[in-house]
Amino acid sequence: MVTMPVLEGVEHRYVELGDGVTIHVADAGPADGPAVMLVHGFPQNWWEWHELIGPLAADGYRVLCPDLRGAGFRSAPRCSYLKNDLADDMAAVLDHLGVATVKLAAHDWGGPVAFIMMLRHPEKVTGFFGMNTAAPFFKRTSRCSATSGGSGIRSR
Repeated sequence: MVTMPVLEGVEHRYVELGDGVTIHVADAGPADGPAVMLVHGFPQNWWEWHELIGPLAADGYRVLCPDLRGAGFRSAPRCSYLKNDLADDMAAVLDHLGVATVKLAAHDWGGPVAFIMMLRHPEKVTGFFGMNTAAPFFKRTSRCSATSGGSGIRSR
């Protein structure tokens, strides 16, 4: 069994979503502060954000760092791991914790999940910042030439 890392000021919560899905959330900062949710990449977990949690909490933010399905310190259910489902998990975590709105920051594979959450639950998201990630709807094409200056990536 893996031991949970200890970080001063962090409370660990476990949100039962049903169908064998339990989401671990590292929660720090004032409960009534503006919320920011930090969504990790692959193959990481909430600890990816350990150097940002303290400074954000000290600035008055409620910092929520969930572990996505199958990652970190939570169950690995036998059900779906689709990005839409992961995005809905994050919205359900907010509902369970009584958080109405959140600013999202995401890294790597957490970016498409957070981006989809923003699209599926726009009333819950007041801002988005993605790091080393891409929006989930870009399609790579083979049409690229040195003369056109094209990147070979188009939005659909």
